[in-house]
Parts: sequence; structure tokens; C-alpha cells
Amino acid sequence: MTVRPPAVVVRGLRKSYGSFEGLRGVDFEIADGETFALLGPNGAGKSTTIEILEGYRDRDAGEARVLGEDPGKAGTAWKARLGIVL
Repeated sequence: MTVRPPAVVVRGLRKSYGSFEGLRGVDFEIADGETFALLGPNGAGKSTTIEILEGYRDRDAGEARVLGEDPGKAGTAWKARLGIVL
């Protein structure tokens, strides 16, 4: 059996909008082939987290890796590999 690296790794993710902390130390991993959902009330940081993982929003701190790449630095070839349904 081949062990594949996680498809998504998030460690200590932080994002603020002025004095409001939208994300404070978010951690999770999504295994290759796993189905994953973010659930929570309005303002919980779900959209912000997804936008960071898509590479459309910068994070203030922490680590994010999607398909082995940092979304904040990955190029168009990486983005072409993503399939996102909101």
C-alpha cells in the first residue's frame, strides 16, 4: 500500500480584518480522497479559510499547503488542478 501525503494541511492559520480576528489558530488536515466539510455559523471564518486555500486571499500567519503547494505562492498550473464547489 502506498501512503500518499495529505491533500490539504492547515496549521496555525490566522487572518485579521483590522481588530477583528476572522481566523485564530485553525488546524486541520484533509487526506487524499477524503470528503471534508467546514460547518459553522455566519462569521466563523469558513469562507476566509476556503479563499486562503484557493490562493485568492492572503493569510496573516500559519501554514497552508494544498496539493503540496503553498496557495499564496502557487501558479496557474496549480490552480488548474483545483476543483472547488461552494
